[in-house]
Amino acid sequence: TEIPKGIDGITTLLDFYLSAISQQIEHRLSLDPNRKIVDRAIEKFIEKSISLKSSYLPITDAVSCFDAILPSSGRESDSLLRQLEHEGLITVEPVYIEEFENSEDCVRFTFERISDYRIASHLLKEHIEAKHSLEKFQSGSPLHDFLGNEHLYLRAGVVDALSVILPEKYGVELP
Repeated sequence: TEIPKGIDGITTLLDFYLSAISQQIEHRLSLDPNRKIVDRAIEKFIEKSISLKSSYLPITDAVSCFDAILPSSGRESDSLLRQLEHEGLITVEPVYIEEFENSEDCVRFTFERISDYRIASHLLKEHIEAKHSLEKFQSGSPLHDFLGNEHLYLRAGVVDALSVILPEKYGVELP
């Protein structure tokens, strides 16, 4: 597969990549492309990641996100989790939880940059729909709530993605 001419900018490239994966899964599962099932499932995964402020989701949360969009009824062949894993978009790996002194299977995007851009895009969409100013991240806004805490260094990739998406789509630089 080649990147078509006319694809410029990382945002467009990532959108193209995700679209190709969605088309593969829709074809393999005989899904109606107009329903955007795979896109909606990825969006639900991102929403849950934002709510937990983590790029890793416990596997039970990830399955719940995907099954809420397309129930698999426990069949691996119908599982969006397994389909997205097969395409290399997400991975399941054990994550050590210090608090409980054990590990738990968690799901994350294989490429952190994709996660960062999807989270940044989702936050901007929420921010703009709530009619918050793009000139500053107002207290109580989705962007402020996600980025405004003592662990900002953990979300450096999202800040980097915002620094690209804001000028590309809105002609605004980060404050």
